[in-house]
Amino acid sequence: VFRRPARVRTFPGQAWPRSRSPERAGPRHAARLLCHLHSRHRLKMNPVASPTQPSLVSAQPQPRATKPISIAVVIAGRDAAAHAGEMLESLAAQTRLPEEVVFFDDGSQDETRSIVESFQNRLPMLKVVGSETSLGISAARNRAAEYVTADFIAVLDADDLLTPEALAHYERMLECQPDSDLVYGDS
Repeated sequence: VFRRPARVRTFPGQAWPRSRSPERAGPRHAARLLCHLHSRHRLKMNPVASPTQPSLVSAQPQPRATKPISIAVVIAGRDAAAHAGEMLESLAAQTRLPEEVVFFDDGSQDETRSIVESFQNRLPMLKVVGSETSLGISAARNRAAEYVTADFIAVLDADDLLTPEALAHYERMLECQPDSDLVYGDS
């Protein structure tokens, strides 16, 4: 889930450089990240570190009074009839429903669009848009994001599944850290 920029810009084909990805960064990056977390999120550092007590102690953050958070879900899919129904079922089962859902059909040749449209009665906030020809996943997501007015955007692929508490968990994290622009989770 990330904060919606004031103006959506399209960057087709851009990706995080592999050499700079967090998984490959190593201990030096981890130390910088801990310092960043400490200064940005005011986490308490434990002065006595041991294998049983890590050096970073994360107390449960308390929510701050802010305006309600609005979350939109953006989904891009092409020829996803096999998975789209199950993905939308997991979205409809959320304990905290999103304010907006935009599905961008990226030139599907199968029944993807009709399957997604069949969920509009269960997800009244669902908007189905698309293109006759395939634009590619990056451009499709960017096009879908253009239809969103919510504060934060959750990005899903057509074959992703969410746990029932996923959006509620993201919302709690954003409430606890109102300066955050991004929340990541593998849910």
